[in-house]
Amino acid sequence: MFWGFIFLATGIGWVLKDLGFLPKEMDIFWPLIFIALGISILFSSRKKPNSFVFWEKIERKDKN
Repeated sequence: MFWGFIFLATGIGWVLKDLGFLPKEMDIFWPLIFIALGISILFSSRKKPNSFVFWEKIERKDKN
């Protein structure tokens, strides 16, 4: 969803620039892509593996 929003915003920006609604000098969309890439790399390293939750549920069942 995060990348979809970034690509959608970039595409809309390019269309508006081609139609003349945005000035040609206003090139803010490439930095947005690099910022989004950096944010996604930072947050992807913090994710826990999916098996963590699965093993935790098994341990809870054994304790009861």
